Amino acid sequence: FRLPTEAEWEYACRDGGRQQTFSGGFTHWEVSQSRDQNISASRPVGLLQPNRLGLYDMSGNMWEWVMDVEAADAYSLHDRMNPLVTSGGDYYVVRSGSWADASGDTRCGERGSWPPASGDSDLSFRLIKLP
Repeated sequence: FRLPTEAEWEYACRDGGRQQTFSGGFTHWEVSQSRDQNISASRPVGLLQPNRLGLYDMSGNMWEWVMDVEAADAYSLHDRMNPLVTSGGDYYVVRSGSWADASGDTRCGERGSWPPASGDSDLSFRLIKLP
């Protein structure tokens, strides 16, 4: 098992790379768990619609760690076909937005960064199973 790269995470959120704002192409009310729905803590996975890949909670509920390091020049550093930034910054990228954020901050393109030793009630991770 391992964390997804940022590119893998976004590809999965967007149902295999489709151009959509929220996971599954749904509205935020169908897939996002955010403060706009008066949610005040994380909720069990699977309460809302999965995306077309069968993945739940790709938009909201919890920020999710990815392998990439946050770097100001990240997009000039990585290989276009397999982007991954593993050096150049002190923070790691997190994706998704959380229950503590507004629904607009839970879109597939939402990203943030946290120091690696962080812990918070809206910070989690998703793993990829290796073959």
